[in-house]
Amino acid sequence: FNAWLDARNAAAAEHLFDDVIPCLTQLVEGEDDPCLLVAITNGRGDPSAISVLAPFFSFTVSGEDHDIFPHRKPSRVIFDAAVERARGLGWAGKLGKGETTWWHVGDDRVNEVEAAAALGMRTVLLERSSDVQLNSFSTMTPEAQKARAATATRADVTLGDLANLQAVIKAFDSKVAFDKGDEMNSASGSSSSSKISGGAGAGKGSGGGSSSSGKNGNGASTKK
Repeated sequence: FNAWLDARNAAAAEHLFDDVIPCLTQLVEGEDDPCLLVAITNGRGDPSAISVLAPFFSFTVSGEDHDIFPHRKPSRVIFDAAVERARGLGWAGKLGKGETTWWHVGDDRVNEVEAAAALGMRTVLLERSSDVQLNSFSTMTPEAQKARAATATRADVTLGDLANLQAVIKAFDSKVAFDKGDEMNSASGSSSSSKISGGAGAGKGSGGGSSSSGKNGNGASTKK
């Protein structure tokens, strides 16, 4: 088994998309607002065991962990475990609609986006193809997977790659903060004279990246 796992990790490192390392570097080493990166996976993928990814991720929560199984994504158990561990590392951010500082990046509309949104996280859907990304290991038929995805919660942001993930997140957060201030001003009888142009959904839509780790990635959460 260990030989298979080593081969899997080596293959993951070899088949990373070109935008992965630059994106992770921007998120972790950003001077203004560096992020704490966490991997949330249903399988055995562990960035800490992949040399090119290990420097970026603080920890991994897996659906195969003894204290998680069988509560894989989209169960909230695995997400709650990630939040608890982040708290243990000193993360003091918020969860909840309109005030969260946790962004979850994934490539599955149900297991990633809908599940994370239900916990009050902001979400990025990574769609490197215009087609709905299907799970070849799922027991559901392709048609059933597509039907389920069609009714899933929409991501806050949808992206076709990770090249501009950091900029998109900052733009989204800035717009949310601006809108809150505008609402407060309106309530007091004044209004703002300008709006932020563009926004998170510029381009393909609204979400951002599958496990930001590779072509068969797992979910990754960034917490500011």
